[in-house]
Amino acid sequence: MQQPLHILIVEDCEKDRELVLRELERGGYQITSERVETAAAFKKALDAGGWDVIIADYNLPAFSAPEALRLLQESKIDLPFIIVSGTIGEEEAVAAMKAGAHDYILKHSLARLVPVVQREMREARARQERRHAQEAFSRLAAIVESSGDAIVGKTLEGIITSWNLGAERLFGYSAEEIVGRSVTVLLPPDRLEEETQILNRLRQGINVDHFETVRLHKDGRHIDVSVTISPVKDRDGVVIGAAKIARDITERRRAETSVAALSKLGQNLAAASTPEDAARVIGKVADELFTWDAFTLDMYVENEDQILSVLHVDTMNGQKQELASAVADGTPDAKSRRTIDCGAELILCNDVAAGGKRQSPVSLMKVPVRNQTRVIGIISIQSYRPKAYDHRSLRTLQTLADYCGGALERMRAREELRESREQLRALAAHLQSIREEERKLITREIHDELGQSLTGFKMDLAWIRNRMQSEDWNAIRQPILDKMVTMGKLLDGTATLMRRICTELRPGVLDDLGLTAAIEWQAREYQQRTGIVCALQMGLGDLNVDPDRSTALFRIFQEILTNVARHAHATRVEAVMEKVGPNVLLTVKDNGRGIKKNEIAGAKSLGLLGMRERAVILGGEVEINGVAGKGTTVRVKVPLPELSASSAEAEIGTNAGGAAQALLARENLKTKKKAIH
Repeated sequence: MQQPLHILIVEDCEKDRELVLRELERGGYQITSERVETAAAFKKALDAGGWDVIIADYNLPAFSAPEALRLLQESKIDLPFIIVSGTIGEEEAVAAMKAGAHDYILKHSLARLVPVVQREMREARARQERRHAQEAFSRLAAIVESSGDAIVGKTLEGIITSWNLGAERLFGYSAEEIVGRSVTVLLPPDRLEEETQILNRLRQGINVDHFETVRLHKDGRHIDVSVTISPVKDRDGVVIGAAKIARDITERRRAETSVAALSKLGQNLAAASTPEDAARVIGKVADELFTWDAFTLDMYVENEDQILSVLHVDTMNGQKQELASAVADGTPDAKSRRTIDCGAELILCNDVAAGGKRQSPVSLMKVPVRNQTRVIGIISIQSYRPKAYDHRSLRTLQTLADYCGGALERMRAREELRESREQLRALAAHLQSIREEERKLITREIHDELGQSLTGFKMDLAWIRNRMQSEDWNAIRQPILDKMVTMGKLLDGTATLMRRICTELRPGVLDDLGLTAAIEWQAREYQQRTGIVCALQMGLGDLNVDPDRSTALFRIFQEILTNVARHAHATRVEAVMEKVGPNVLLTVKDNGRGIKKNEIAGAKSLGLLGMRERAVILGGEVEINGVAGKGTTVRVKVPLPELSASSAEAEIGTNAGGAAQALLARENLKTKKKAIH
């Protein structure tokens, strides 16, 4: 069967064209041809396309083989170009070959024509195949380089031979750093056997189907990857290497792990009854997510700006242990303050922790725990490995903290409620104990002192009666008078004792002269008794404070002075009582050691709790602040009720101006009161 052949012939002689065609037909070709004599015709024929070979005479009247060759090269069409001429010299032939002609044949010796055409056709096909292969390779290389996946070539010994940009992004090594090294540099120590099994399968020509594993980043981080590995074979089908495609699935794994962890967290938090139990649940879930060496959960009380430690766990000698809080006095440190004010923070240190029982973290995450938008706590995760966490870890931890904020708030509310009940029970027991002690004291004083006085008085009366019955009046008159003097002194002592007992129970000055006088009396008595200077500044004026508020403020003032004497080591107390808006404000400041924050709400601070309860009952509040070495300040604010009649009279008198106008105003007020009644 003849092989079709399409020939473009550059020739001005038809007979010469026929000679060429007959020679090719004898070689087994079925010829289709076109003869051209000019450059224009040649270009037109090239543009039409479909040619297998070009045969050109060297010299034509209006055209030539070198011109035709130049036009062919400019067209970028790869066709065999064979010169067939009867006049070409050796120098011209050599020049034409150097210019790009594939061969030349003399017209009077066409025997080489068919072999030359066959050879050049084969080489043209080979060139075309190489171009296609090169184009395919270039496209593949572009795909490989632009791929987001890591594409790595390696030998059957595990030596890396190729490395794309995706691999550089995924593992952190540049091609210059990694090519020529063993692929085991990417494997964690516990995954080395995995590579051995992979290479054994590849040597057998078996594909390693998709599987998920862990690889190492240049900086030491573990990366979750999805991997597919295929053997690379040569033309003979022999396996000479492998191509690996690895995809980063860290985010997917984290998302899956986070969803599972949050689900587990929600279930376990529901079973927790205290913040400590909840903190242990949160810490366990966080350990599964981040693998920490130290964990801390603190609650934050916004209105008091206080940090309350809930759980602190650290790794000691390889074991996780619950330890005492590092928070000294409840004041947020600088890192906690940044977390409260600015939000989540990632801190990475380059220094590796030194040895010892307790290390310093080199990787730290702190995130606020929020209930809606309000910060109610802080979670801290620490690791002793450099760069153990990244910003994705920080976002995941913040999600966990936000998830448990509501539950922690509810638990904390229950725990505060529980503590309040315990404090109230303790206060009630304390008050009951005080009452019993007062009763014992009063009973003892009545029994011992008042009883003795009355017994002595009774004995004196009996002595007088007996003397009057048995002796002459004139003889006993003076002794009886003397005895009556003694009895009078005894009665005076008894009356003094009764006044003292009554004053200790409730100062009469409070009921008789009001709050201002009672406070002034208490300050004088306190200064005389303790030696502590007590300076007063009373700004109530003629304000009449009702009995309930007077009693509460007086008792609070007494408790403050008692605490100063017992605990403050102070030498001076300054007290100011004034009317500020609709409130009575009592401020007492000493120059003692300064109360500590943990003492303000301590379990033994029942006196302070009693002060607060007295104020709260009347809708007021007590604020206590201490500065170490500079004393303690107590501010008591109690709201006043609507103005009483006397207060109204005083204010009317003041506004009217002058004694006569004030008197008129009081008379008008009395008239109105009678009309109402």
